[in-house]
Amino acid sequence: MPTECPAADAKIGRKIDYLVVGHLAPALAPLGFQRKARVLWRDEGEGEARVLQVVNLQGGKWNEGSAGEVCLNLGTQFVERMRRAAAQPGNEWMAGYVGVPDDAACQVRTRIGGTLPTTREAWWPDTLGPAQDTWLQIDMRTDLDELGALIARLVTEYGLPWLERASRGEAVEAFCFV
Repeated sequence: MPTECPAADAKIGRKIDYLVVGHLAPALAPLGFQRKARVLWRDEGEGEARVLQVVNLQGGKWNEGSAGEVCLNLGTQFVERMRRAAAQPGNEWMAGYVGVPDDAACQVRTRIGGTLPTTREAWWPDTLGPAQDTWLQIDMRTDLDELGALIARLVTEYGLPWLERASRGEAVEAFCFV
């Protein structure tokens, strides 16, 4: 993964990897987050209170060449609840996701727009808004360091408090397999 800012004409995947390695991972590492590829997570608590908190930077399915888009996914997985769910008849497929730090394996999930307050902040880009499925655009004119700083700020100011709230047991009371 690139540690130096890629050139404007670099492939979109390289640019997204740089956003993770150059900005998001350094912002979250002091808080106990680990990284594998574009997924960052921390493992909190023990026993019934054990929860994985996951942050994922997802590339758009139509990304091509040096242009595309990314979104921020957040999620929590209650490991013991997931283990019990996987033990239920018909849910054996879930066993492979128990304790796996991936937003797809989380019981409570959102995108960054789901964490934002209803009052817009002056520093938000126009494309960002509360309760919106926000995809951040990247092209040859994008300042990757500016975008990386924005992503790190969004996660630390809004994503982390959401993860804390979503890490409480009541956040998954409606999870049908517990």
